[in-house]
Amino acid sequence: TVLAARDEEFAQRVSAEYVVDNSLLKAPCKGILHRRTKRLGDVCSSSAATVWGDTVRGAEVGDGWFALADGSYLPMQMNGLPVMYAKHPESTDEALTQQLSDARRLFAEARSEHESAEEELAAE
Repeated sequence: TVLAARDEEFAQRVSAEYVVDNSLLKAPCKGILHRRTKRLGDVCSSSAATVWGDTVRGAEVGDGWFALADGSYLPMQMNGLPVMYAKHPESTDEALTQQLSDARRLFAEARSEHESAEEELAAE
């Protein structure tokens, strides 16, 4: 069916997770209303919204718009300010903890190699 084809096409275009962010806009509302089309005034009748700080999954579709799996859209900018940013998996606490652990291990190995080299030089 057409709907199934559209869903399959959308699934292929989904590139990343995005965080809906109010840190620059500082809007007094709780989040962003979903749009039926790529027009700010075309708000979904169901009043669907994404709360500031929530993560959404979908695809950038151009012209500053983000498409969600349900077919609705979110603006990526409002009043000229970005309200969404890509969520990078490497920025999670777990990933950062692993990176720190790896860095400490590499530093310890380098220090050990350096100390061994100094001992060899001193023995000569």
